[in-house]
Amino acid sequence: MRTVKTVENTAYYVTAALIFVLLKVGFKLAGDNDVAFLLKPTDKLVGLLTGSRFVFIENAGYFHEKLNIIIGKSCSGFNYLMLSFLVFAWLAVKYFNKPLRKYLNIPIAFVCTGGSFYARNKRA
Repeated sequence: MRTVKTVENTAYYVTAALIFVLLKVGFKLAGDNDVAFLLKPTDKLVGLLTGSRFVFIENAGYFHEKLNIIIGKSCSGFNYLMLSFLVFAWLAVKYFNKPLRKYLNIPIAFVCTGGSFYARNKRA
């Protein structure tokens, strides 16, 4: 398999990096209520492992009474998701020769890392 030179891929790297930065800024501005869909799998996993009951507290996250912990925005796995996306997009783009395939690599990278994120949070 022939790899393409890095200079030819600069636009694709910049596009992936821009998406990464925009999503990170959006996540920083989001509250705990906005990322509840990311917190729920982590909450379920902790609940299964510990048998602890959980309560969703608005603007805080999931509170586990038995453990006296809150699963909040910082536990959502979003950083894992975004770093996985960026690495996948960055490494895979050099193996495509046609511009359309390179740009399609970016949403494919996001779908693949999203699947990885889902599988990581569903194991239990």
